[in-house]
Amino acid sequence: MARPAEIRNRAVTKSESYIRSRIWTLEDATIQELGQLYLDTYRKLSNQLNNVWARYGTGENWSATDLQYRNRTETLMDQIVREIEMLTDNATALTFDQAVRGYRGGYYGRAWVVEQGYRTDINMPMLPTEAVRAAILHPYEGNTFVDRFKDARDEFTRNVRRSIVSSQIEGDTIYQAQKRIADSLGINISRKTAQDKSANRGMFARTEMIARTEILRSSNRGAMAIYEANEDILEGYVSSLTLDERTCLVCVKINDNDHVYEFGERSLPPYHPNCRCSPTPELKNKSLQDKIAGRQKTYEEWARENHIGMNDGRVMDAPASKPPKSNSEQARINAPRLF
Repeated sequence: MARPAEIRNRAVTKSESYIRSRIWTLEDATIQELGQLYLDTYRKLSNQLNNVWARYGTGENWSATDLQYRNRTETLMDQIVREIEMLTDNATALTFDQAVRGYRGGYYGRAWVVEQGYRTDINMPMLPTEAVRAAILHPYEGNTFVDRFKDARDEFTRNVRRSIVSSQIEGDTIYQAQKRIADSLGINISRKTAQDKSANRGMFARTEMIARTEILRSSNRGAMAIYEANEDILEGYVSSLTLDERTCLVCVKINDNDHVYEFGERSLPPYHPNCRCSPTPELKNKSLQDKIAGRQKTYEEWARENHIGMNDGRVMDAPASKPPKSNSEQARINAPRLF
């Protein structure tokens, strides 16, 4: 019995690592595409600003003392609103498509874990696309992610209007006016990158947060769908932390590694924006569960073993540095294609 359990243990560990690395890779690729959408939108807005500037003959400065102040503002805002609506629609569609891939990755990936580690014959129902889309659009904390994108769009429109009015009041140059719009959008026009990696502001930062949260939420819902289909061997699930230097204290306090949740007992992670917790299946056969997975390590234990983030046995709020998103770069390269 020792060797089969050992083999199963390795299969579960490697499978979970591969699945997480693929979901994180999917998130990163999505953010890169969203960043390009934002950069393209900024270029359009910048050109529109130049055109309006030239049309109304404002000279070197964008001044509210110009008699055409109101016409200039409303003309530009009409163009900006149209561009922002298009950006929001494109960002929502991209995130939704990637969330569908995340759901499928969670579903088939966790089916792989159950098959490799817990049993050789699993119940894997059909996964119709429409059912997946309906599951993803199910409200989360009162809103769907489509609603959250719309809220971000409305907030950004207000911010841009304020930035344009401020530019006129301050008598900004064209570059300064463009810079204000870029700041509201959340990109850095002094670099050639799609987004400013050092800043956490503007509409892009909010969109990034929505995208990452929704992709992981969809992946977890996919995982839960396969777990619930195999309730004959699974008692429920444990909410598992992602153990690295970016683990937040909110998740450390929320998660109880010893508590097994029955299916439907509580809402699935993510528990907050950018949360990286995930459900891990728990077998009814406790003896086999201990042999395969064993007791989950707490964050305090992990941090102590890695000599980071600890102070007299307590988790510190300030992590040392940003870690890689998987156990190794090679693991990400070799990870099987799940979606």
